[in-house]
Amino acid sequence: NAEYMGEGMSLRSHIWDITNPNAPEMDLAATSPLCCLEYNPKDAHLIAGGSYNGVVQYWDTRHPREPVMKSNIEDSHKDPVYDLRWLMSKTGEVITVSTDGRCLIWDVKKMDKPIEADIVTLQPKSNEGGPKGVLGGISLDYDPLVGGPSKYMVGTEQGTILSCNRRGKSPTDKISQCFNGHHGPVY
Repeated sequence: NAEYMGEGMSLRSHIWDITNPNAPEMDLAATSPLCCLEYNPKDAHLIAGGSYNGVVQYWDTRHPREPVMKSNIEDSHKDPVYDLRWLMSKTGEVITVSTDGRCLIWDVKKMDKPIEADIVTLQPKSNEGGPKGVLGGISLDYDPLVGGPSKYMVGTEQGTILSCNRRGKSPTDKISQCFNGHHGPVY
């Protein structure tokens, strides 16, 4: 968004080697400022990033100047992508969360749009004592060793934590539990 960017503000993000603090190891070019980055735990050459404009992309650090692939802005999040995680999958999948109230899963081999079956609207069917309506996601936790390959948790800007399951049969079944108690965002 141009109103938040100063004139001449760089769209590059820098990757640093902590043993050499004098110069970045590499620069990543994006079309919008990056809000989050994560290395692929299976392949340290791949880095996925979520942008302020909702676009999701990934880079190969052997050729970091431009993203290998990125999502179409029309099919991307409508708000900034605040967190993402690489999923345990055969093809290479990334899950993203945004304050637009959606979790999206992307196949990195076809990043133009998200995997249709895995769009989760962050609107619990019941949230006793918690906020109602669509909740804005700002953080993710995914650990296949703890919850299995299909379960993840989302922290929201309204203070609710959602336990989600990719294998839910209907959109409302994909959010299995709500945890309230925070009086502010769950980062």
